Amino acid sequence: MHKKRIALLTILFVLFGCLVTWADEDVTIDVHYGYDDTAKLGRYLPVYTTIHSKKPQDISAKVQFIVQEDDGIIYRYEHSIDLKAQDQISREDTIPLGYKTKNIEVCVITDDKKELARKDIELGQGEKNNRLNIGILSDTPEKLSYFNHATVDYGILTTKTVQLEKDSFPINAKGLDQLDVIIISNYRIRDLGTEQSMALMNWVKAGGVMILGTGARANDTLGRFAPELLDEMFEEPKMRKVHLDTGMEESEDRQKRDPVEMSSVAVQLHGGNILVSDANFPLLATVNKEKGVIAVSAYDFVDVQNFANQNRFFANQLLLMIMGKTRIEGIANGLYGSNAENATEIQNMINNGNVSILPSIPLFVLVLFGYIVVIGPVLYFVFRQGGWMGYYRISVVGVSVLFAILVFILGVPTRLENVFYSYATILDTTQDSISQRIFLNLRNPYNERYNVSFDRDYDIYPISQEKNVGNDFMHSSIKFSNSADTKNVEMNYIGSFQPSLFRLEKSMENQAGIGLFGEINLFKNQVSGEITNYYPYKVTNGVLIFYGKVAILGDFEAGETKKLDGLDLYTIPIDENYATATRLTGMDQYNSAEIENQQYMLTFSRRNLLKFYMENYMSGYSADARVLAFSQEPLENEMLVNDHYDHSGISLLSSSISVTHEDDTQSKEYRSALMTSAKVISGSYDARTNTATLTEPLVLEYLLGNDMDISELLIEPMSKEFYGKNSAFPQKKWFQGEMDFYNYKTREFVPIDLNKIDYTRDELENYLLEGNRIRIRYVGTGEEKENIILPMISIVGGKD
Repeated sequence: MHKKRIALLTILFVLFGCLVTWADEDVTIDVHYGYDDTAKLGRYLPVYTTIHSKKPQDISAKVQFIVQEDDGIIYRYEHSIDLKAQDQISREDTIPLGYKTKNIEVCVITDDKKELARKDIELGQGEKNNRLNIGILSDTPEKLSYFNHATVDYGILTTKTVQLEKDSFPINAKGLDQLDVIIISNYRIRDLGTEQSMALMNWVKAGGVMILGTGARANDTLGRFAPELLDEMFEEPKMRKVHLDTGMEESEDRQKRDPVEMSSVAVQLHGGNILVSDANFPLLATVNKEKGVIAVSAYDFVDVQNFANQNRFFANQLLLMIMGKTRIEGIANGLYGSNAENATEIQNMINNGNVSILPSIPLFVLVLFGYIVVIGPVLYFVFRQGGWMGYYRISVVGVSVLFAILVFILGVPTRLENVFYSYATILDTTQDSISQRIFLNLRNPYNERYNVSFDRDYDIYPISQEKNVGNDFMHSSIKFSNSADTKNVEMNYIGSFQPSLFRLEKSMENQAGIGLFGEINLFKNQVSGEITNYYPYKVTNGVLIFYGKVAILGDFEAGETKKLDGLDLYTIPIDENYATATRLTGMDQYNSAEIENQQYMLTFSRRNLLKFYMENYMSGYSADARVLAFSQEPLENEMLVNDHYDHSGISLLSSSISVTHEDDTQSKEYRSALMTSAKVISGSYDARTNTATLTEPLVLEYLLGNDMDISELLIEPMSKEFYGKNSAFPQKKWFQGEMDFYNYKTREFVPIDLNKIDYTRDELENYLLEGNRIRIRYVGTGEEKENIILPMISIVGGKD
């Protein structure tokens, strides 16, 4: 009998399990993500879900995407869904990933939090994570197949092409975040909608590389981007014989390839950097857009198909020239993407706080000293002289209570009772648009659950931090959800005073015309023109930054116009952002830290914010100037709904202004020779930062351009007087040694005087090679050999 009972219970248990399994399968989930179910970490990941319902009734439910970030906190991204009876729904969501995310859990729950279905997705990475994802936008993508499975920079990356379609092209840059490069060739760019075009440009600014082929369809490919990208409209495309292997390293040691006749067009990019020229005809140029790059070729890449298939190095070398080794190595190491911010760096620029709530140490010491004096000798003497020693102990207790109340009262201003936050805003303005980025640090003095609601117009990106072994985040989570008017964030037991970092972004039309705008002319070391403050409030610490030059503007009152004529102009290193930001914000005026000084803390935060901006949004050559200033005015539009929290923050205001480079007669033009990447003949050189490793001599060939009748060549050293006594700049990084011009007649290098700045055309007669090229050798003799800052090379001449 006992065995029969056991058997019966076993059967019932199995049947119950089957019923539970059947019930669970009433709702099922199919999940795919990224491209071929692979994911690049530290970026946004498109997740495609199909939810099937076999239930006989409609269900109001929620789908959650659950990931654990680098800091150990669990992030939940929640969206409401309506499941119809016996039906299915498909959706696409973009989920931010940390650099150590291993899996995503997809969960469907009812409104009363009953789980209907769950699927755990292990992210595919491995060797596929070291590939270069290339999106192809073309009417004939099969003719661009040579970009697929190409090895880049000796196999550091392997390419994978993905065909993009107009109907499925994202309307938000997050949907493109898994791509590293987008190639647009033989395609009418205006076929994309306005939102899709904005998403594409925003993706570039966030760090993407967009490569445009032109040729016979130049008008179609450049399309609505032409006004922003071009200095002037191009001529009609013509048939030309083009040496496609020009400038490509892997072809230099081989026999020169025959030129290919194809339709090509000379495109003058505004502020562009000409990478390759063939007989002074520009074949490939690039221009920087914040973190990203736009490259434009003179030809259509579909016309290169036969040449590229016969010469497999072509795709590799083209991508290497456009992207550069630094970017390629960064992608291989996972350092490029929307979530690549350094959490520590962001905390340094927004944790300025309010020093007025710090306790006064001298006051508390005085109170403690008074307490000891009163409770000891004073009370004892008074009570002993009065003969009241029987009441001494009671009086001690009473005085202690009074001093405790006093300490409590003194501590009230320093006590935080609610959520508080600090922020740093970057406000980029043009005449037409405003782009706002806010870096936010939310904190709570208590380890408890709380909710905050943001304006729905903001995109919210969490910034994960390195896991702190001293903090237990096992039960910590952050949930994101949306309502009709707000985006909501639920913070669950993050920890007392623990930082929670977010990046908020919003773009809008510049209907009020705010910004710092004007007209600027830069010729040699003289700047002229004017700038007007169109903000309705005062801005401070204004600076004018060119490529390798800077001028200090000072404060602007609302509506004030400043004349630029006669302003001191300094030549600065391109990549020494910390030292430059220290000087521009006045941080070099402090000999030591003064954390109780509100002005010191404000200057400290400004320095860190300016450094962050210069490193992330001003890298590479640009022909435009940028006007920067600071403001402490509150944000015009509140980011938090029903904002009643204590907060502090700063804002960096930025406007880009086109610059002319003409003399008074407008007959001569001044420009940087670095707008075209110098060709490395021997040695080690980083064109992005104009620095060199001088363990051996470096020989560079500067391509000065054949479109100018050169009258002067300027060798502009760094302005050492710009950096004060407390500067963080390492002076030993200045170039020290010997500079030589190559004499093409005698075929020898000739030393030049380092103190001489200006060389006339007559003095350059034996040094200018065909096509306005000049070779300069740098021989370092200083103590330092790594990352040596070279002089800036500029030219003056008349247009041919």
